[in-house]
Amino acid sequence: MSILSIIFTTLVAIEFIYIMFIQTIQTHSKNTSRIFKIPEGVLNNKFTATLMKN
Repeated sequence: MSILSIIFTTLVAIEFIYIMFIQTIQTHSKNTSRIFKIPEGVLNNKFTATLMKN
């Protein structure tokens, strides 16, 4: 049971880091547009990028 909980905790941590990376660093990428279903034109807006980083 301990090994299973470590595996699940690791997977959740990896998912969290991936989402944080997409929201804070790659705010203008095609992946961000696809994942969050936001048009790329909107993501290029400075105001939207600031909102994604907060």
